[in-house]
Amino acid sequence: MRKDMMHISVNGKFYGYFNSFDLNKISQIYVSGIDTFQINSLTLCPNDYKVEKPASTTTRNY
Repeated sequence: MRKDMMHISVNGKFYGYFNSFDLNKISQIYVSGIDTFQINSLTLCPNDYKVEKPASTTTRNY
């Protein structure tokens, strides 16, 4: 699959596609509907992206 294209299927059948010169600029996708759609896969960061866990700020009282 091309990296600059999103394939859209409805009820398991191809419906259409969205493409752009550069999909790397997409930072947010809004999908509306309750129990009406299923996302099989979605990759927003195709490159290796390292996330560091922030230090814990919780304190425990014993």
